[in-house]
Amino acid sequence: MKRVFYVLLMSSLLLWNACKTSDPEPVATKTEVGEPTGTATTASIGAAGGSITSADGLVKLDIPAGALAANTTISVQPITNNAPLGIGGIAYRFTPDGQQFNQPVKVTFKYTSDLLAGTDANVLWIVTQAADGSWQALLKSNVNTTTKTIIGDITHFSDWGLGKFIDVSLDPASAYIKPKGSVQLKVSGFIASTNPDDELTPLVPISPKSNDDALELLTPIEKRTSLFKQVKWTLAGEGTLTPNGWTATYTAPSETPSKNPVAVSVEMERYQDGQPAQLFSKVLLVSNITIAEEGVVVVNFNGTEYKYKQSGDANQVAYVVVQNEYVVWQGASSTGIPNFTFYRSLIGTGSHSHNCQDAADIVSYTASPTLVYQLEWCDDEGTCHCAPFTSTISEFGNGAGKTIAGTFSGSLYNADGELFPISGYFNVKRIN
Repeated sequence: MKRVFYVLLMSSLLLWNACKTSDPEPVATKTEVGEPTGTATTASIGAAGGSITSADGLVKLDIPAGALAANTTISVQPITNNAPLGIGGIAYRFTPDGQQFNQPVKVTFKYTSDLLAGTDANVLWIVTQAADGSWQALLKSNVNTTTKTIIGDITHFSDWGLGKFIDVSLDPASAYIKPKGSVQLKVSGFIASTNPDDELTPLVPISPKSNDDALELLTPIEKRTSLFKQVKWTLAGEGTLTPNGWTATYTAPSETPSKNPVAVSVEMERYQDGQPAQLFSKVLLVSNITIAEEGVVVVNFNGTEYKYKQSGDANQVAYVVVQNEYVVWQGASSTGIPNFTFYRSLIGTGSHSHNCQDAADIVSYTASPTLVYQLEWCDDEGTCHCAPFTSTISEFGNGAGKTIAGTFSGSLYNADGELFPISGYFNVKRIN
């Protein structure tokens, strides 16, 4: 039976038929390489083998005896996760880059519920970026939901992280819309490898050829093709949802809802070996959408929400400035509302994992002169830790009076090294 996929590449729609050898090969998704976000951990490991764990404790490498011929300085450094459908905050650079091993090295990723942000752990796999910027997935990625780990064997060093092989994505890629605005959601994932014996498979986007078709995707653990069938779309919150097979359109209400963000989910059934009679599991994919009024920064810190207005109340001022190397906006108050300062080194739209080593990536929340929460915390031994924090700008206007809008989420440290959750959205006008 022929399997026909529509693959979106370079803003054009190419038709690929997996059964025709004359058609061009599918091309893996490419992105920029990740940027360092924390302190590198190093260790000297030789022929006897050894192990090394990242400073944040989320990844461990077990190098068996005989994998290396001589003593080698091994390094593990956290970086931004730029993988398609990547899990933010869980990506690392293993060096020496390109290092080959005589025997497979076991890599163990740990995850927490906060890091997954609602993602079903059963749709996770380990991914790696090649020298040309393309991404591949490790097919034998074993997920253990009891220990909250994903384990795989690798044979070379490069950038490695966690990703999802199926998810609900937004078009445009934004979790922010204005009142009365609308956004399209669609189920997305990656095609199966054409060679079942491959250990790595390119991450090539896939979508069904019509809304009546099922998605055929690769299951990373069993290395077998599973069939995903959409069951139903559900909206939790205000607004309207119009489903259309594998896509759905959400339209926001005329005012900011009391429950914000709203959640749109799609329930799917997964059949083993593509046999509808053999239901393997059910998967629930969820996307959160924030509806934001204009001229505000809304911050939810540890369960308490504050709103900073750009106009109106002179004691609640939100402003945004764009410099050559960063974007900065701040909510300031003299009426007891905490001060919130935000710097972002990436100018323009898109998601960005903030880097403590970059002075243009500052995030701080000052509840009082003696109670300050920051992105970075250094322990008594001088080891510094960078909290996970991601901002997404969905609208970036050019020039004074233009809108910059988006969302942010993550954690900040207090003076004792305790992490506190912070999230919110912004829709403010530039002053320059």
